[in-house]
Amino acid sequence: MEVMPKIIKKTLTILALLFLLLAEASAGKYVWKRITTREGLSSDLVYSVAVLGNSVWFGTYGGGAVRYEKSKNTFNVFTTKGEDLAKFDDGNSLVWKNLPRYMEITAIAVDGNTLWFGSDFYGKGGGGFSHYDPSTGKWTLYNTENGLIYKKVLSLAVDGDYLWVGTKRGVSRFDKRKQSFKNLRLSGNYINSILPTPDSVWFATNDGIIRLDKGTYKTTNYTGGNRLPKEEAKALALVGQGIWAGFSGGALARFSPSDNSWHVFNSEDPLGRMPVNSILATKDRVYVARDGGVSIYDIKIKKWSAITAREGLESQTVFSIALDTDGVWFGTDSGAYKLVLR
Repeated sequence: MEVMPKIIKKTLTILALLFLLLAEASAGKYVWKRITTREGLSSDLVYSVAVLGNSVWFGTYGGGAVRYEKSKNTFNVFTTKGEDLAKFDDGNSLVWKNLPRYMEITAIAVDGNTLWFGSDFYGKGGGGFSHYDPSTGKWTLYNTENGLIYKKVLSLAVDGDYLWVGTKRGVSRFDKRKQSFKNLRLSGNYINSILPTPDSVWFATNDGIIRLDKGTYKTTNYTGGNRLPKEEAKALALVGQGIWAGFSGGALARFSPSDNSWHVFNSEDPLGRMPVNSILATKDRVYVARDGGVSIYDIKIKKWSAITAREGLESQTVFSIALDTDGVWFGTDSGAYKLVLR
């Protein structure tokens, strides 16, 4: 009678080992680092991520900008959250002294050894965009009073001597040397993503894809009649020598210079019906941030895969992506995740 308990015990042990092996097969090949408010974020809703040297910057909703120093494992929060607003009130309007424009940081762009931050705020004095120089710790703030077309900023893109600023009412080209603005209103004025190329600037908008010729400033609209879905364009990225676009309905499209049109192509993407929020391309892979996780396209073997909760990415809404020296960061609605690439 003593044999049976031993057999049962051994069987249970084997089953437990098999369970662990199955778990590792599905999620163990992914190594994650997760950062939330418990570790030092000011908000778990991370809209944007950027890497500059040894620092990772997170743009949050309601918590401003956060700098994470990897080597020191320290956090610095740049925000007015929790502060006495009277300290920042110069009388007629709120001026956020030595801080980014309020607390909703929607976009971050690296520019050499400095950074630009775009923000979205409804209140008096908020919104606009900010420039930060880590060497001096100085913040320079820009808004409609400086010439910006609209204070609610959605996207940023550095283009040599210019910074393109996408807002909810058009786009501004900011001349960094002259400190001047050129404003443009497009057929789609929600500028969700901006991609400068040598001859053109591409915009992902609520009216599809719009291309601006840098020489003539004439625009070309690519909408549903140009082999694109009739839905909001959310993201743009340069993939190799081509351009990819992502849409609110989940579609991905590739631009074909030969016939000057776009072609939807992601039928094999396992998350192809999930809304696209951003796209990042590396030498070997394309990462697509979606509401349902992250789609990954392997450029060499031309195959799709996906990262969801099953693979360890617990958040199901991924807003942004940034490449680090040893991994890829994802900004989500439940903190920041780093996929460690071994």
